Amino acid sequence: MYKIHTNTLEKLPMETIVKFDESKLQIHIEYSNKIELAHYINSLDSVNSEYSNYIRTAENHLQPDDIKLFVNEIRSESIITDLIAYSPTLLAFAEHANTLLDFTKHIANTINLLKNNSTHEIIEEDKLSTSTLSNIQGLVEPILNDKNGKISFEGINFGNNCTVNVTINSSDAKDIYNKAQSIKEFRPTPKTNIKEQVLLVFTQTDSSTKNTNNDKGVIESISKNTVKIRFANDELKKEMLFNQHPYGVAFIVDVEIQTINEKPFIYKILKLHECINIDE
Repeated sequence: MYKIHTNTLEKLPMETIVKFDESKLQIHIEYSNKIELAHYINSLDSVNSEYSNYIRTAENHLQPDDIKLFVNEIRSESIITDLIAYSPTLLAFAEHANTLLDFTKHIANTINLLKNNSTHEIIEEDKLSTSTLSNIQGLVEPILNDKNGKISFEGINFGNNCTVNVTINSSDAKDIYNKAQSIKEFRPTPKTNIKEQVLLVFTQTDSSTKNTNNDKGVIESISKNTVKIRFANDELKKEMLFNQHPYGVAFIVDVEIQTINEKPFIYKILKLHECINIDE
């Protein structure tokens, strides 16, 4: 196996890894008080978690296992951390070299949404998941208690000479943290119940073999509305969606119904009993 660098080829005993040298995400923390190590680590963990969520839901057909963040360099003069992306395959390199730049845009859009919109507006639009809200809270944690603190996120693509930058101060960080917490606490906890051997028809499916939020379907015995579909495991999704054309059949399944405000919000498929050709 070989490790690919810009100008060198070094033999390694393990898997081939591609380094995305053309782009990076730089996190710059300015502070006047000492930063607790746990807060700094939690901030990086939150960035990594949100990056995995972004890769999982973005329209690039990647999964979190396909590309990961690594710390490339930590510099002094405040804390400057450079993050780069690695891929375990060569195939993703050319097509997905801009993932860090796009991810920085996602972070900037999320921060601006929390800064500029009211709690009520964000709840009504339902654009931010609970995990994203928690990740943004962790991301700003290092400067919450430092009135002179600032944190900036800069995505850089050297090949296209493109940058995306967002900076927030301690006051903004507190507002964002508290607003995210209010939204999380407002959301009702889904109720669940199980129905056995009900008829499911898919109305939308995702090309990924992994569980995503992009699969949708109708179970008319429960509701005539289209509802998001989740699967008990990845193998069950493969069996249902890739062993036959998903729109040519109806599926008899056991399903867990997760509801919000007494309405179905997610159908979690627990077991497949039978496939029936719709044209028969």
